[in-house]
Amino acid sequence: MSDFNYEFVGGDGKVYGPFTAAQLEGMVAQGRALETSRARIVGSEQWQTVDNLLTAFRADAASARKRETGSSVGQAPRPGIYTSRPVAAHQEGGNTTLAMLSMVFGILSVTVGWFLCCMPGILGIPAVVTGHISLSKNRSKPTVYGGVGMAKAGLLMGYISLLFTVGLWIAAILAPSQDSNVSSTAGTRFEQWVNEPAPNFSVTTLDGKELDLSDLKGRAVIVDFWATWCPPCIKEIPHFIRLAKEHDPIELTIIGISDEPESKLRRFAQKEDINYLIASAELNFPPYNKITGIPTTFFIDEDGVIRDIHVGYMNYNEIKAAAFP
Repeated sequence: MSDFNYEFVGGDGKVYGPFTAAQLEGMVAQGRALETSRARIVGSEQWQTVDNLLTAFRADAASARKRETGSSVGQAPRPGIYTSRPVAAHQEGGNTTLAMLSMVFGILSVTVGWFLCCMPGILGIPAVVTGHISLSKNRSKPTVYGGVGMAKAGLLMGYISLLFTVGLWIAAILAPSQDSNVSSTAGTRFEQWVNEPAPNFSVTTLDGKELDLSDLKGRAVIVDFWATWCPPCIKEIPHFIRLAKEHDPIELTIIGISDEPESKLRRFAQKEDINYLIASAELNFPPYNKITGIPTTFFIDEDGVIRDIHVGYMNYNEIKAAAFP
């Protein structure tokens, strides 16, 4: 058996060889081949593991030495009699751990990543990092590291998530603001509601308290319809926090309403140190069910009358001017 040449399947799925048994042993010792990789004698149809082939080779060589010293008689064993369980021909060769991690992170980034406050890039980063490491190791040791396809898929999804996240934040930063001296409702579906009494609604805030809009007469009220995945909404939050600090609740009450789960809103509010009221609710009656874009902000005066409805991002001065005209 020592006269046979061997070939094996590398981590990249390619067949390498032919090698002598000594060369193959050397590649395993150097980490250039795995003992679990598929291998065979050149010309054979039966695939085994490198470890099985080398074990058979060593046993054959030991028998040959015994025969030479007279301690053993008989014919040399034929190739294959030492074969352990054959390896399936479709078995993937090489170490694919990093490639699998990249693909898993990539899939998570384009799915559950959207539940992390509009930050799929949080999971896109490890997808890209592990993908590049996997491909780098494959280039340096293609006989050991495999999963090129999985690594490339993880990279693609990771980069898509990163680029989309960056794009959303750039769009939020560059979003044009409205002139606070011009009603943002002119010519819109909300125009008929300006200077009309705000329809009452009841919501439960994150602190577990029931809140009726009608109970807030005598103070200015800002009702902001928003979401944690919305960059312009997130960009407005510091302005609302600042206003809440500057005005007593009996003078100004700010309510942020999102249709997202309460648990998610609570985590986000704690993370951002939000100091105004937040509620998880869906208001399915006019004018609140007319909202098709967020943020949409209702400004209600002390008499419970809607004075302005603004769609889109507003800076601090614009919000303050609309709340206290």
